[in-house]
Amino acid sequence: MFEYGGTYFTHQWGRILGYAEYSVYLLPKKASDIRKSYDITKQKELYIKSLRQLIDDESKIDFYNFKEGKIQEKMN
Repeated sequence: MFEYGGTYFTHQWGRILGYAEYSVYLLPKKASDIRKSYDITKQKELYIKSLRQLIDDESKIDFYNFKEGKIQEKMN
């Protein structure tokens, strides 16, 4: 569904992850600037790392050829 268009979010889905990462990046770097009772630096690092891994994994999938391969498997 996402690859072939549709609603607003299907057109923007590739950007949404970037918007989320950028929003996390914009958070203050100093713990004193964040009104939290605990340090979220490690959570920010892990979130960005997992987001980058997801983007890397998803970008390696060739959906067009993947689907063509599935069609050929069914025909054989």
